[in-house]
Amino acid sequence: MSKPSKVLISGGGICGPVVAFWLARASTASNPIHITVLEKASATVKLGQGIDVEGPAREVVTRMGLLETIKSRTTGEQGFCGIDNNNRAYATIDQGLLTREIEIMRGDLCEVLTEAAKEMPNVGFHYSRSITNIEQTNELVHVTISTNDGRTYDEDFHAVIACDGIRSRTRNLFLDYADTKDCIKAKDLFVAFFSVPAQPQDGPYARLQHSLGGRTVLIRPVTRDFSSVYLNASGAHPALAKSHSKERDPAEKRQAWANTFSDVNYGEFPRVLKEMQETDNFYSAQISQVKLPTWSKGRCALVGDAAYCPSPITGQGTALAILGAYVLAGELGTNIADPAAAFKEYEKKLREYVERAQQVPLGGRAPNVLNPQTSWGIWFLQTALWLVAFTRIWKLIPDIGNEKFPLPEYKLGL
Repeated sequence: MSKPSKVLISGGGICGPVVAFWLARASTASNPIHITVLEKASATVKLGQGIDVEGPAREVVTRMGLLETIKSRTTGEQGFCGIDNNNRAYATIDQGLLTREIEIMRGDLCEVLTEAAKEMPNVGFHYSRSITNIEQTNELVHVTISTNDGRTYDEDFHAVIACDGIRSRTRNLFLDYADTKDCIKAKDLFVAFFSVPAQPQDGPYARLQHSLGGRTVLIRPVTRDFSSVYLNASGAHPALAKSHSKERDPAEKRQAWANTFSDVNYGEFPRVLKEMQETDNFYSAQISQVKLPTWSKGRCALVGDAAYCPSPITGQGTALAILGAYVLAGELGTNIADPAAAFKEYEKKLREYVERAQQVPLGGRAPNVLNPQTSWGIWFLQTALWLVAFTRIWKLIPDIGNEKFPLPEYKLGL
């Protein structure tokens, strides 16, 4: 039997387990592949927003045999409605336009994908550790790994794959500084999401409410016990900009959100702002995209948000993560002898599709349109939503958010 090719994956979110699963499938007796997945957290991260699994990503999880399992973990969200300042619905749109068939919490999807990868005998997950140094040669990647308790050790791998998110630290360890220094493109949009105790009005439809100054709240049903809240602030918000200018205490970010919404005393806003101070899974970020001239260098490659984060405003983050993981694993699995060539082929297959998926809807104006600054803007949006709901014209709108992509066929072992 040949000596195993060792592949290291940095990041155990959505991409990591999918890459590990398909690389494990590519392993054969004559060409074995051993996969190690590192995750900085102490366990599978359950934090995250609601996401959908459609387009080519749906076909990938179907090929993994996971579609029905994922469907069993969905939130049951049946559609979307806009509500006025008195919490009365003015427009209700059923599943199909803004709400997809498969709406699942990110943490639940991570759990399903991770369990599938862990069932592979040649895959190992190691938590509370991360990559802190990379040195490449023509034959190997020499990696320094650090644990959360301060220990370090070195290990050699045949290839390294980084899928550790939009602010990937691994990315900076192997790509040129000129390529990475300005790769994160921030937008004038801030978002916070967290869980709140469920109330009867929270489901089965997601509910959107507006306030002046580009401020909105979206409440989505998850279970009978809790709902998921999304606070959005579009445009100039100095307190939020300051609190997100660098790594800061989450308490400071919470206070910035509270200050930004302090004058909104109607509808669902007082409730969610109060619960925001008490929740234990608060997360806040400035919406950004990642754009790089290359996704790999030598035996090291990026996938998912680390390579081409499209941002939540495109609705394509999960689709690109799962699709990218499948294509990268397929190319590397069929050309494990030459990782650099495999990674270039992966980028060649996906680059144009990714660039189209990164385009912000409505010519880049979607954040401003959906989060109006003025009372006139709010009236216009609410009228438009009412018209779409009343005429049901949304059923005729093409599914522009999930462009088809013919999945490559790879001969992957098992």
